[in-house]
Amino acid sequence: MEKIYSSVGVLEQNGRKSDELCVTLFLSCVHRNVSTSTAMGELIVFVLFLVGTFYTIIFFFRLALSLVKPFLTVVIALLIFRFLVNERN
Repeated sequence: MEKIYSSVGVLEQNGRKSDELCVTLFLSCVHRNVSTSTAMGELIVFVLFLVGTFYTIIFFFRLALSLVKPFLTVVIALLIFRFLVNERN
């Protein structure tokens, strides 16, 4: 336990953050385990990429819709108000 804390302290003294160590370990683990080029591995990566792309597109569509919806509500309310005022006259 002291060894972990001392290595983190040494990393922070040298100007590195302890998070960089975690990211480096994670990326090396992913590289070791994913770097096999089999047909099944490529299929899994393709499906994961497809699903990630789908959710990214849906996220940005919903974000844009949530930003535009209040303006559309105000514009429609103004149009209805104008229509009602013109009907009276």
